[in-house]
Amino acid sequence: IKPNIVHFEEIPELFCEHNISKEIYRPERPYLIFETTHCSDFNPQNKIFLPDKFIFVCPFSAVQYARFGIPHEVIEYPIDNTLIDKQQSFKDLNLNNQTKHIVIIGLFTPRKNQRYAFQLAKQLINYPILFHFIGNQADNFRNYWEPLMKEKPDNCIVWGERHDVNKFLDIADINLFPSDGTIGDKELNPLIIKESLEHSIPCLIFNLDVYLGR
Repeated sequence: IKPNIVHFEEIPELFCEHNISKEIYRPERPYLIFETTHCSDFNPQNKIFLPDKFIFVCPFSAVQYARFGIPHEVIEYPIDNTLIDKQQSFKDLNLNNQTKHIVIIGLFTPRKNQRYAFQLAKQLINYPILFHFIGNQADNFRNYWEPLMKEKPDNCIVWGERHDVNKFLDIADINLFPSDGTIGDKELNPLIIKESLEHSIPCLIFNLDVYLGR
């Protein structure tokens, strides 16, 4: 093949064998290379191979990689108008609209911090409030979520992975996104925050530095 552009969906230092990257990034290459990154845990000081252009999913990455002076563009996930049908979603999920509903969406991991939501739920156990957890419990994070499930309060419902997340956002009073992470393991540009904006519901989040105060 003779491509005009080779687009790396993640920076090659994170996944590609050095000898392969060296060949693809050779100085005399007849094509352009674009790079995108979806994580905040790579130290740009360890960058070896440089593309012709960066395409970033959020402004934080643009700040991180500005040192290289390489052209870049930030293309963010759009915030679109969304049709909301609360009544139908309540019916489809078999939930009571007289109860307050808090949704927590994301894979069960330490970074997503469902433990924090469980702690809040325990403090609100005597109120007409339900916490809905939507997200997969993957085997590689079993050491996190398995002990957590043993202390799950009764006002928490774990729905697992779903294909109708929009229905939970339809009925939600609050989207709780307790992700905090650690240095080198933080959110970058979580879609769930934008989906909350699309559904016009409050989103409670920690003010992580990767959000740049936005």
